[in-house]
Amino acid sequence: MLYLIYGEDTYRSREKLKELVENLRGTREVFSYDASLGDIVGDLEQRLKSQGLFGDAACVVVRYAVTGREENVAYLGESIKEIAPSDSLVVLWDSVPTEKKVPARGKTARKKGSKNEARIALFTEYAKQVFEFPHLTNSALKKEILEIGKAKKVPLKDADAEALGAEFGGDLWAISQELDKFSLAGSFSYMHAVELQEKLFDFTDALAEGNKGEAYRLLEGVKRAGFDDIYILATLASAVRTMLKVKSVLPSNPDYRKYEEFGLHPYVLKKTLSQVRRFRLDDLKRLYGAIVRTDVTAKTGGLESETLLAGLISEF
Repeated sequence: MLYLIYGEDTYRSREKLKELVENLRGTREVFSYDASLGDIVGDLEQRLKSQGLFGDAACVVVRYAVTGREENVAYLGESIKEIAPSDSLVVLWDSVPTEKKVPARGKTARKKGSKNEARIALFTEYAKQVFEFPHLTNSALKKEILEIGKAKKVPLKDADAEALGAEFGGDLWAISQELDKFSLAGSFSYMHAVELQEKLFDFTDALAEGNKGEAYRLLEGVKRAGFDDIYILATLASAVRTMLKVKSVLPSNPDYRKYEEFGLHPYVLKKTLSQVRRFRLDDLKRLYGAIVRTDVTAKTGGLESETLLAGLISEF
């Protein structure tokens, strides 16, 4: 049996790979290969012909079956007629994009389009089932984010899901990692976290202007809103790291429109560009150093919670 899983949304495609293998493997032993690393042909060929521990044919997973090393992908293409009807469970996976239309089945189709498209067309022709995973957008993306939140026991509203999708450009890996933070933090909603980000932008503005009184007031407001000191510190560290990254290239590249290379949401990029002009690079390095030292002190129990962030401001 042959299955093909591919698409640029590797979060959902890897979840499907895991689910498919778990549901169909039975008592088969599972052998995993990465076609992008080294020569797998000899071992793969032997594995497909051998019996498993309980007399069953093997369960074989081949990652990067479309875009891997030429000799490995060529072997799969040449052997696909024998692999597909065999008793072995063979799952081919790749992150190759689904954006272009896959050519229709058949020999004529395989002569058209790119090499990757032709390979997908060939595997599709012999696969029992094909799963495509393009990037999700709009309502489909929101639905998926809500499902991920539910699985992680992080209750999300529609507005939370929409904000997460916009913030991370539909990257479900990044969104999943962000939700992991919330699952540890407790009952914070994503919109609550956006509120924190806004207040921390104001906080760094106050520091840049040398207004420590305002910085104290803003941080007290954030703490009263229910945010944990360590969570605030981690968010602040991330913001300052971003500012350092952007500030370091400002002298050599004044074309701000090209800063999408940092992978920032447009709003975050705009605020960061506005803030970094107020700081000297040395001041940002000093602020980040103070954050790191405060974090170490907090984690070693050397500073009381109520004085943690106040100490950061006074050090800066």
